[in-house]
Amino acid sequence: MPVLCGKPDAEYVTQNEPGGSSESSIILDIFFKGSMDKSQLRSVMREQRRKLDPLSKERAAENLCRQLIQHKIWHQIKHLGIYYPMVEELDTRRVIDAAWKAGKAVYLPTVDVEQNTMHFYPYRPNDDLISSDWGVMQPQKQANHADNQLDGLIVPALCVDRHGFRIGYGYGYYDRFLIAHKKQLVSIAVAFSCGHVDSIPHEAWDQPCDLVMLAK
Repeated sequence: MPVLCGKPDAEYVTQNEPGGSSESSIILDIFFKGSMDKSQLRSVMREQRRKLDPLSKERAAENLCRQLIQHKIWHQIKHLGIYYPMVEELDTRRVIDAAWKAGKAVYLPTVDVEQNTMHFYPYRPNDDLISSDWGVMQPQKQANHADNQLDGLIVPALCVDRHGFRIGYGYGYYDRFLIAHKKQLVSIAVAFSCGHVDSIPHEAWDQPCDLVMLAK
């Protein structure tokens, strides 16, 4: 596995768009520093994300795809695990299309709530997806999952800090997956740029990502 960086800090990647500003991120840094627990951060960041207008989300999706395909790690990843976006999430569909065009294999997660597990299955052009109970689009389960094939993983984040620690929806699926598979892959946390915070409180089971990409 390629070594991007050593801990405690993850490699941080961000690109400013013409006319863009980091003001919202700076404000959030000051606001959050040492003042909120994970539950409060999650609630505030979800509200912050809801305030983004459609054009800002579209630009962020383009920005994310550009950052990824220009990064050296993109050319090393052959089997990419990635989420299919819900309405408010950072849109990864451009990344999925770019991966297919580059000849990479793409895999989407399927969550089993009863078993409390998440596994990845192949996603190919023209494959049909089904909606989960949470409204997440995911592939049909197959006889065997492809977890052990992944060498790259895009991890969704409501917010993320410079150490690679992130806050998601609080169910721990990605943390448990990384505990089992982090030695075989490079993990990339992705978030809107307004989701940058100075430091995120974390527990022993929270898994930092190797690389952080902020899109705006």
